[in-house]
Amino acid sequence: MTYAIRLSESAIVSLKEKIRQNEQHLAMLKEEQTPSKFSEWVQQEVELETEKNRLSLAFREKNVEESRLRFDMLEMERKNVTEGMKWIAQHLQYDEADLKRQVSLIKERERQLQEQAETLRQESEKAREEFMNAQARAESASDAENLSLYRAQQSEKETWYVYYQAAMDQAEQAQVWAEETREIWETRYSLLEKKLLTAELIKRRTETEMRKKDLDNVLLGLQKMQVSLQSRLLTLDSSMASESESSPLYRVLRQESEGLKKQIELNGQYMTSLLSISMLNTRLLEELESLLSSVTITEKVSVASLERLRAFLNFQLWSGDGFSVSVKKLILAVIIVLLGFIASRKATKGVKQYLFRRFEMDPTAAMAIQKGLFAILVFICILAALDMVNIPLTAFAFLGGALALGVGIGAQNIFSNLISGLILFFSKPFRVHDIVEIEDIVGTVEEIESRSTRIRTFDNVDVLVPNRYFLENRIVNWTRTDQVIRGKVKVGVAYGSPAREVERLLLVAASSHKDILTMPEPYVIFNDFGSSSLDFDLYFWVDMRKASRFVAQSDLRYKIIELFEERNITIAFPQLDIHFDKDVSHNMAIVNHPQGKEASRE
Repeated sequence: MTYAIRLSESAIVSLKEKIRQNEQHLAMLKEEQTPSKFSEWVQQEVELETEKNRLSLAFREKNVEESRLRFDMLEMERKNVTEGMKWIAQHLQYDEADLKRQVSLIKERERQLQEQAETLRQESEKAREEFMNAQARAESASDAENLSLYRAQQSEKETWYVYYQAAMDQAEQAQVWAEETREIWETRYSLLEKKLLTAELIKRRTETEMRKKDLDNVLLGLQKMQVSLQSRLLTLDSSMASESESSPLYRVLRQESEGLKKQIELNGQYMTSLLSISMLNTRLLEELESLLSSVTITEKVSVASLERLRAFLNFQLWSGDGFSVSVKKLILAVIIVLLGFIASRKATKGVKQYLFRRFEMDPTAAMAIQKGLFAILVFICILAALDMVNIPLTAFAFLGGALALGVGIGAQNIFSNLISGLILFFSKPFRVHDIVEIEDIVGTVEEIESRSTRIRTFDNVDVLVPNRYFLENRIVNWTRTDQVIRGKVKVGVAYGSPAREVERLLLVAASSHKDILTMPEPYVIFNDFGSSSLDFDLYFWVDMRKASRFVAQSDLRYKIIELFEERNITIAFPQLDIHFDKDVSHNMAIVNHPQGKEASRE
């Protein structure tokens, strides 16, 4: 309406401009001194055109005025209708009983459509048999007259077969549309009761838009089919016009025409049903848009973010026969495995402590049980995670080749250490808390792992030694049999010292130490006559669970010095003597007295 008014107004402006130009032209013609016959004709023509334009101008102005009045009237009617619709929406009473009644009607319609589809299926089978028979007759016909009749019969039977097949398909599809209609009414009831959240509203709007688009595409296809059927019907009617009404061919063509009309009628009914469903979807879309228009931008952004997150989580990574792996399933599986890993570690640690405390089990055996039980529990957690997210083990079959390649190229040392760890578990050349010596490393075994063994030195430094190393090298285990080890302190006293007194004092020093065991008893060995000292060795035993051998040796040395000072016994020390020959002053012999050894020559 507004567009028509604008066109009329632009036409009025154009007419006014033409009238002004015509009046100027008339004025010029009247100003001529000697008007000719031709100029009089031109003047009359301009006057007539001017009068015509004035009449058109008056008509246009009246038309514009009338259009404006009509527009104002329509605008008032629109406002009245809008206010009426708002009033109806505010006072609309649609309770659950109304919804149930509507749903029951739709379900009854679905039942009728199901029965109709079954009947049409039987008719379709019958029409198919007739079409096959007519096709066989047409292929076996010999003379030209019967061939044209048989081909017409084949076309007629095919038309009816297509009709019944289309009717059956549309009846089955109508059940789907009936189900969709029921969902639409339920959704509209939920909107009326305001039971849907913003995320659900956006989701329903998207689904409704997609359904409406699909319906529009189906309607477009049905329209094209309708045009094609109409064209076929016109062609068939022209063929019937050329035949006599009493001829067999005319009767066949008339039956085919009836079949085409039935198809056209069926197609029209189907289009009407689709238009009705499309209108319901349109109405639902308008209601959804109306509710979403009141939603804040913050809610829409948050819902959009959730939708993107949901799309990312549902993104399919790979799929196979009967399964699909999405990002959400993979994350869930990883979380289950991690939680199972942590729980298994804590549970097996508790089992190890219980076995060690309750049954006084060997620490190495308890650790072996802990690690074996831990591996079993982790494997069970992995299987449970795969089962919970419905990921079969075959989904990871492609990893087998990569794993085999990795084992063949870079995992020899890893598996060598793993096998060595198993051998250490069963053969037990050393146990946890044993003191071992490996080349220049001396320390306590803290943990025997599957790949390496952790040794803590006396400097409180952890050293990780690969398990393979223990099977290929010499290892000294100081506490393999028990925790009692022997210590030794070497002492050298000056010549002239009482040997038996030295022995007694050494035994006194050993017996006075609280950490030195009395059984086995300490003893002293007169080791050798040294170059500048008498050499004695004091042997003693210490329980490493209660004391340190090195600390005991240090304490003994302090005690020996005190006892020797009390008895005036001198501890020998290296000396360097220089002798001069009296006869030959330039000849000199140097006598070197190293620790424990002396070489002299005159």
